[in-house]
Amino acid sequence: MICDDVRMIETNTQTRQLRLLGELVRQVENQKPLFVLETEMHQWSEKEEQLNPTYRKATGKLTEKGKKTQAFKYYISFAKKLQLISVTGQLVEWTKFGEIFTLLFPTYQAAENLFFWYWLMKYDADTLLTIGQIVANATTPLKDVAIRLQYMEQLKTRFWVKIKQANSNTVLATETILRQLETETSHSLVAHKHLVPPRLVWLQELGILNTGTKYQFTPVGMAIWKQLPTLKDGMSKDISENWLKQVALTDFKAGMQPLLWENIAAAVQKQWIAQSLSFFYEKTYKSKENSYRMNGYSALLFAVFHIHNCHQVTVNRTDLELILKTPLVQPPYLFVYSPAERHYESYITITFI
Repeated sequence: MICDDVRMIETNTQTRQLRLLGELVRQVENQKPLFVLETEMHQWSEKEEQLNPTYRKATGKLTEKGKKTQAFKYYISFAKKLQLISVTGQLVEWTKFGEIFTLLFPTYQAAENLFFWYWLMKYDADTLLTIGQIVANATTPLKDVAIRLQYMEQLKTRFWVKIKQANSNTVLATETILRQLETETSHSLVAHKHLVPPRLVWLQELGILNTGTKYQFTPVGMAIWKQLPTLKDGMSKDISENWLKQVALTDFKAGMQPLLWENIAAAVQKQWIAQSLSFFYEKTYKSKENSYRMNGYSALLFAVFHIHNCHQVTVNRTDLELILKTPLVQPPYLFVYSPAERHYESYITITFI
């Protein structure tokens, strides 16, 4: 596989809970003053501490025994880096992706893990796969400290492999990151506390790593790891935009015996696609026009998760695009998909018939 991007985000060691991140995005409710959101999230955290033993024992909370921690501002930064929210002055707003997330998950559901798997790989795959490679190479379970000791050397190795087979723009980006890492990062364990520990907890929450303080793949995690594509060195795992589009969601379900899209009757597939696209249109665009264009990438992204939520069938964007190569008629709507090389330029025309 040829790499197509560098995928890394900066985080703080306190941003350890994906469920908390999801709740923060939901609480934005389209837009909200930052101080109001902070108050509401602290109230939510206090309640969770009282009612939820798992949350009470967890790290990365917004409150500790009812007292505020410093974590809120770091979760805001985390959500911004994942492009789920935007902050202008003291106003927090959903991005289109934050709106999609909340439309899919108006309350907490375990199915959020599928979304976060996709989203974290889209924005942070290089960091996560570096940790995964360390775990995969180990013959025994590893403590946090052991992973942190190996992290920087493994990351550098990873990037040199990517440099050798990347396009020119990606090479420049990768070399810039390497210079930054050389300048700003020592081999001190403290230097990696904001990178490794949060991601270990995310991977546990996703069911990829085992619970506890010594880390190894779960059986499901190992099945996922084996499915991931490999760079030309034959060892380094990596992903691309094509992977995100074609197999990301089914790879996450490796080892879970999911219902397969290919086993669903074609007429039912079309019905489910139409239901998801019409639901997305009605909830987000609210247009009264007879014909309307909606962003193709956003609509298909919503549809793959919506189909999974409603029918427990895992499907990728490419699967939907294949069906939408021809106009899809499901009264009262006609759907016509117009793809584009840059996905944000694609659109789906929805027409009342």
